Amino acid sequence: MISIITAAYNCEKYLGQAIESVIAQTFQDWEMLIVDDVSTDRTTEIAQKYAQSDPRIRLICSHQKLYSAGARNLGTQHATGTYIAFLDADDCWLPQKLKIQYEFMQKNNHALSFTSYQTFNHEGKVHPYILKVKPIVKYRDFFYSNPIGCLTVMYDRNKVGNLFFPTDLFFQEDYVLWTKTLQQTKYHFYGIDIPLAFYRLHPYNKSWNKWKVAQYHWATVYRRCFNWNFFQKLYYFIFYITINLRKYYYLRPLK
Repeated sequence: MISIITAAYNCEKYLGQAIESVIAQTFQDWEMLIVDDVSTDRTTEIAQKYAQSDPRIRLICSHQKLYSAGARNLGTQHATGTYIAFLDADDCWLPQKLKIQYEFMQKNNHALSFTSYQTFNHEGKVHPYILKVKPIVKYRDFFYSNPIGCLTVMYDRNKVGNLFFPTDLFFQEDYVLWTKTLQQTKYHFYGIDIPLAFYRLHPYNKSWNKWKVAQYHWATVYRRCFNWNFFQKLYYFIFYITINLRKYYYLRPLK
């Protein structure tokens, strides 16, 4: 079984689309754990409606603010599947996503996998640019940037155990988790270069303010992940800025 962890906070506008994209999966052996992070809109009501109509969908309500990392961790604690995947409440998948990824991991005995993806805006308009992936991502690849979209990740917890996001970071908790996982295990991430997910770009994304994220990356993420001196940090930060400016250029807003 695949356990799908969905962190949800005040996402009444998008949650239904995310859930429908899971229900539409051609691979049907899944459970979806929606962790409501103290929402104040109709998020809980919408999740309850789906949970009542499909026993594979479970609603978990937090009684205190957990933010994305904590909500995902709570979902992982309640998960029963061998495989864990992540889908935030404002994103969605293509119908064949789970099937392709599951069969890829089974066939190759991989512990960690991810896929290409595209972005779309708050109106649902899909950006033509595809964020393509390498066939294999190793620990050193994270020196330059984060090449993995969290909404595309699937991992086998029989091999790597439960992976918990750091809860003391405001940005890039997934970057730190993937880096630490590769640093501390014998495994690598294996990529499927087919766009199977859609990441929604809107002003409420934590990654929307690129300059603030870059500052945080320099001041906090490097310190958590790598034991580098100033010149090593500067060297790789130049790569980080260049890679992300290129991505920002290609993902500039649709007209």
